[in-house]
Amino acid sequence: MTRRTAEVWKTYTIPVPGEAGSESWPSDNDASKTGGGSTWLTGSYDPELHVVFWGIGNPAPHNPLGRSGDNLFTDCIIAIKPSTGKMV
Repeated sequence: MTRRTAEVWKTYTIPVPGEAGSESWPSDNDASKTGGGSTWLTGSYDPELHVVFWGIGNPAPHNPLGRSGDNLFTDCIIAIKPSTGKMV
């Protein structure tokens, strides 16, 4: 028997229009649907802080001519509260 768990929250590696940091992605091609940054390996959990850390890779698309701006939150580590799914 397979046990299924309901999805509690979902987060994305780049901000959608209107979220903090979305101004760092091009709005002319709706980067939140066509761009992004993939996660690298498995995240790490800090039980004292109650935070999950994930490494985020290079921004996409790879060709920077199709991706203007600073492209937050790629080439970095993001910290997420597992109880809410919100970045901290």
